[in-house]
Amino acid sequence: MNDDGRRPDGLTVEHEGLGYRGFYVGEGLGLHVDRMTESRGDVSGELTVAVAGQGHLMRARFNLSSMTARASTAKYLQSRVRMGGEGRPDWATILESFCVQVLDLEREGTEVELIGQAPPREAPSFLLEPFILGGNVATILYGDGGTGKSTLAACAAVAIATGTTTFAGWRVAKRTDVLVLDWEVDGSDWNDLIALVSEGIGIAPPAIAYKGCDRSLPSMLHEVAKEVTNREIGLLIVDSVGHAMPSSHEGASAEEGAIRLFKALRQLGVPALLIDHKPKNEERNGPYGSVYKMNSARAAWELRAGEEPDEDGDSHLALIHRKHNLTPRMKPVGIRLSRSAGHILLRHEAIAEDEKLVGAMTISQRVERVLLRSTPMTLTAIADALGTGPKTIAVTLNRYSDRFVKAGKDGKADLWAAKSNMLDLQLQHVGDGVLEGPPTNGGVLRTPPPDVVGTPQTPLRDDRGSFDALIKANEERYSSTGHVASEA
Repeated sequence: MNDDGRRPDGLTVEHEGLGYRGFYVGEGLGLHVDRMTESRGDVSGELTVAVAGQGHLMRARFNLSSMTARASTAKYLQSRVRMGGEGRPDWATILESFCVQVLDLEREGTEVELIGQAPPREAPSFLLEPFILGGNVATILYGDGGTGKSTLAACAAVAIATGTTTFAGWRVAKRTDVLVLDWEVDGSDWNDLIALVSEGIGIAPPAIAYKGCDRSLPSMLHEVAKEVTNREIGLLIVDSVGHAMPSSHEGASAEEGAIRLFKALRQLGVPALLIDHKPKNEERNGPYGSVYKMNSARAAWELRAGEEPDEDGDSHLALIHRKHNLTPRMKPVGIRLSRSAGHILLRHEAIAEDEKLVGAMTISQRVERVLLRSTPMTLTAIADALGTGPKTIAVTLNRYSDRFVKAGKDGKADLWAAKSNMLDLQLQHVGDGVLEGPPTNGGVLRTPPPDVVGTPQTPLRDDRGSFDALIKANEERYSSTGHVASEA
């Protein structure tokens, strides 16, 4: 290798997308190989060769590990071109150098590094906190058809592409370009979503890259990689996973298809939001198909919709955090979706009184919800309100001591209250007092930034001792009166 990075024969090879491009300095000759596979130790790819002034010479499948393939290809190229009237290039030498450099680059992999002694990260990396993780990982958004998954994804795309909050509580960590890979509808549908979401928050719609797809993502990985590299894409949206996975026609079972899909996503090296569907079995929490989807993703959210829109035509949704490898589990989020001919707007709300939405919560979340809407309650009263057994409630209350506390006595029975550390845009009532919920990270109470869009939030008090004082007052009151708490 020379000091300027070139080989002695003048051929320079570098990465391009998931393939490699070679330049023969001073000769106007270019070689490119992509769509590479490895089988039984042989590395093959689609080789394209062109020469300045004469254009395309060949494109064919080529075994870079085979001396026979190199010799036959060199002979073919030798017969096709003369350069500047000064004789044919030495194709055998050029192909030998190109293949050796490509194989070296392809097989070098990542270097071994020592880990374990660096201080742990203070917080996980987010692209859109707390919804979409940053880094080379995937976040799944799944639910029944028609619940609003693509609409929510469009809100995320607009937020990330503009750096503007599109839903109260979302914080854009980094403004970056977005690429939508769509197997479901067409560009006009996504264009409308982006325009309506932007109109809803009063901004000009951003330019978001869009690609309609008709093959599985692994089969079109190289062309997608070029777009990601050339456009400096920072978020990939896949709509939807079922179509993006290799099918049985491509020699993949459901499990293998999911594995190949996530391997392809990892090669692209950018955060991904994957839209997926829910199985018909309502008891199963996870997207349709292989468990490798949930195993491979680092975060998963389920989106549920209420049975019917309200009298204003607004839909009521619940966004539930189902998988949380890198973060604590977030509290379910209630969403009011307003859609008109001119705009789309998402606003925070309490989880609507809808059996389908409330039933999606975990037992601890349902207990917390009941207690936040009530005076302190006995264990039996909580069980009756939720239609479950007292033993289950007892285990839940004692297991989550950071969320539930004893607030006095009703005769011999303990009264329980919720001590939530989750952001709630509504006032939370405990006993006869009012507690305003702190933010999701459990840190210092704060008001939202001025660019938060949605329902205005009551200013939060910065008096962390108010809850304990309230509990003490409740203990004294209920111990002396013997008051029996009931569900609000």
